[in-house]
Amino acid sequence: MAMVEGVLVSRCVYALQAVGEFYVVMGEEMIALTGQRERVEAITAHIQAVTRTIENVDFDPFHVDNARLWAAVMVTFWQEVHCLHRTSSCLQISTSAVVSPTK
Repeated sequence: MAMVEGVLVSRCVYALQAVGEFYVVMGEEMIALTGQRERVEAITAHIQAVTRTIENVDFDPFHVDNARLWAAVMVTFWQEVHCLHRTSSCLQISTSAVVSPTK
């Protein structure tokens, strides 16, 4: 049982690290680069909602009887992460944010 719990914990850590990477990228720097404050803020709100998917489960994810429930949560989580990736990769860098080198 301890090995199963260890695998579950490592998968949770991996999943939350994936979401954490979005937080590192999305922020004031991304707003400055893209000029798309509303879009970046919408992506950040989506990141928060995805994180709550894991935080707010109403069952014990470590209990073997809940393995199917946890699997369903993780399927939804990873679908949302892929959606976030697609959405965030569509952000366009503003040409006014690009600094040209001086001669």
